[in-house]
Amino acid sequence: RSLMDYGVALGRRFRSLKLWFVLRYFGRQGIMARLRHHLELAQELARRVEGEPGWEVVAPVELALVTFRF
Repeated sequence: RSLMDYGVALGRRFRSLKLWFVLRYFGRQGIMARLRHHLELAQELARRVEGEPGWEVVAPVELALVTFRF
């Protein structure tokens, strides 16, 4: 037998272990704080882009995604 036969399974159903570890490490409040922070960063980027001549935000800023062109 190969040592690979004794590893942790990475099948579709087992991928949730990554999320479990993140939730376990940060906790619910920690995840919410991180999400809020990233949303604030997206809003700040949009404000800076709008303040630059020749640059524009081309879509409403939703979640942490800012679409712009220059």
